[in-house]
Amino acid sequence: VSMGIIKNNGIEKEFYLDYHYIPLSDLDASISGVIVTATDVTDQVLYSKRLEGFAKELESQVTLRTNLLLEANEKLKDSVVKLKQANEELQSFAYVSSHDLQEPLRKIQMYCSLILEKEYRNFSTKGKGYFEKITFAASRMRTLIDDLLSFSRSNDDITKYEMIDFNEVIDQVLEDLAAIIEESAAKITVNNLPMAEAIFFQMRQVFSNLISNAIKFSNKDSRPEISISASEVPTSQVHLMNLNQNKVYYEFLIKDNGIGFPKDMENKIFEVFQRLHAKHEYEGTGIGLAIVKKVINNHSGLVNAESIEGKGATFKIIFPSQHS
Repeated sequence: VSMGIIKNNGIEKEFYLDYHYIPLSDLDASISGVIVTATDVTDQVLYSKRLEGFAKELESQVTLRTNLLLEANEKLKDSVVKLKQANEELQSFAYVSSHDLQEPLRKIQMYCSLILEKEYRNFSTKGKGYFEKITFAASRMRTLIDDLLSFSRSNDDITKYEMIDFNEVIDQVLEDLAAIIEESAAKITVNNLPMAEAIFFQMRQVFSNLISNAIKFSNKDSRPEISISASEVPTSQVHLMNLNQNKVYYEFLIKDNGIGFPKDMENKIFEVFQRLHAKHEYEGTGIGLAIVKKVINNHSGLVNAESIEGKGATFKIIFPSQHS
């Protein structure tokens, strides 16, 4: 292929020709000449050059993007390490702070008990009111510290999975909550639950928080009714939820007929210290559902909630049947 330049109205234009040479033979087989054919291949050559340029540019962009990706990946690794360290420090801080608060609070409650036993009758009506507020505040602080400790410990023993019967988990929870269940006359229906690999004490925390919440936030004019059921998640749903398609997942539903919560609060209720009601209306620290979410995340699962305000709530928990 050879290149040439032609001028047309003073404008130079590049062109390319492809030459083919064929010898011209006489009858006696001697070569007397050459037949030359020329084909205009300008379009093909220019296209090939453009393609080559595009390939080089693409290669350059890929190299650039690869370098940027590697750099971003290194930064992400560094951020993950720092985040993990910060999380561990935060958990240690929460644990140590809560633990260190136990002793002075224990003394406050001990002296409150002594005053209640020996001096309370000597107080004026106003003094008794003040003392009752002190006692209530100390009791609430004890609950808050216990909940903080539970939250900080909810990552402990994360590798100690074992095959557990969730019917046994619920039996133990109902036994622990027997007093408030009896007091509220709550009706709790438990369908046959499966066995799955999990951390027993953490799952007790989950169902204890959900059941006690359902009783706490019941309608004052009706009997609390709570149902607990479980089923295997269909493979199509596992795919839609971006879960591991090589594992079997169970979905637990905890339904109640309580006061529910506003529609835009589905995610906020799982935040630490998030409260939907004033503390004088409903007791609690706003940590229970945060513990639920943290534990289910530890179990490679999902948790969400749905509600129609005034008509109850449904909590849905999904996690794999095995972790190995």
